[in-house]
Amino acid sequence: MQNEDYETALSYTTVTNPQDIKLQVDLYQSMNTKVTYYEILSEEIAEDGNTAVISVKQDCSYAGGFSDETTMDLQLIKQGDKWVIKM
Repeated sequence: MQNEDYETALSYTTVTNPQDIKLQVDLYQSMNTKVTYYEILSEEIAEDGNTAVISVKQDCSYAGGFSDETTMDLQLIKQGDKWVIKM
């Protein structure tokens, strides 16, 4: 997201349908979405070792000069040996 390489960013999520990926990429491009800063505040891995929740603070900029700072919790799942964001 920082490099505006949305397809690569989506490869770290559970979105795998090519049509859904295209829709997401088109949305990010139309909004000119760019993550300018992020920080992982906390992480909690479930006892089963296959799910986790991370708290992330991020600053984003958008088309028209709009920007915002948000803190959110993201759910992750383990696929093979790779953690991905559940979407």
